[in-house]
Amino acid sequence: MWYYSLMLALGGLMLILACLFLRKSLFFLHTGEKAMGTVTELTEYNDADGRFYSPVFTFRTSNNEEYKYHLNMSSSPSAWSVGEQQMLIYHPDDPQTVRMLSYFGIFNWAILLTAAGLPLLVIGGGYYLAVNFLK
Repeated sequence: MWYYSLMLALGGLMLILACLFLRKSLFFLHTGEKAMGTVTELTEYNDADGRFYSPVFTFRTSNNEEYKYHLNMSSSPSAWSVGEQQMLIYHPDDPQTVRMLSYFGIFNWAILLTAAGLPLLVIGGGYYLAVNFLK
């Protein structure tokens, strides 16, 4: 059954990629600087499904420069209100590289790839073990 081999290979590849993304995220956490961001505006998007809102955070870097961060998530109704605060982390050499300091905000790709890769690895590996060792 070739598709079990494919599942095993895809699961292994996804877990390798998850480890690479985890390493990148941990490095970003280690080298990044934290700043408190405040929602200063809500960007409104109209869609066939209705009206959606996305927050725009304003934060100051350690050298007192002000930057804006547009969160790439939108919701209806808005999950954020103007004036709410959230801890952000940014790259000190490039303050435009910003992430929300939350579990999923930092480790999103590592979590998604692990969640998809582990079942594939268990199914493909389980079939391989069953066929080759349980005869």
